[in-house]
Amino acid sequence: TDGGVTWNAMDAANAPLTNLLAVNGVATFYPKAGGNIIYLCYDNVTDGSLNLISFDMSTDTYSTQILGGPGSAIDNTQLLVGYQVVFTSAGWQVVYGIEDAASMGQPASLNVVAYDGSWGSPVNIVSGITPTNALLLGSLCLAVDAANSVRIIFETILAGLSNLYHYRF
Repeated sequence: TDGGVTWNAMDAANAPLTNLLAVNGVATFYPKAGGNIIYLCYDNVTDGSLNLISFDMSTDTYSTQILGGPGSAIDNTQLLVGYQVVFTSAGWQVVYGIEDAASMGQPASLNVVAYDGSWGSPVNIVSGITPTNALLLGSLCLAVDAANSVRIIFETILAGLSNLYHYRF
């Protein structure tokens, strides 16, 4: 009756609880072109781990949560400083940044972990990113190219100067 302008939460009972204190937002999503599925990665409210879930826009329902990914308590000495997700023909790919909790603003690393029915081992993409307090993982961009490779572009800022980095895996 209102032309579709009323906002209602879809499948609110099955929506995941996210960590409101997560850096750079509480969830990231990847809308696969031409499909009805949105792939989401979120920082779990109970243990700080990264978890996955999808949302089907044709049925307005969430899938079962995929728990147990890497997170802010990787070894109790590292902090999660941002993350993004893409979905490839090989499954989920989550790119995330971590830094040393004891020395905030010191070199960080960028890592990727895959999920294809079970969590793979995290793989380091680049280490020694400085300064991490200026690492803008919120501007971390991921895309899947025609060869099914994941492209990563992110930005750091030091003394007002910006550097863009581009990696492919």
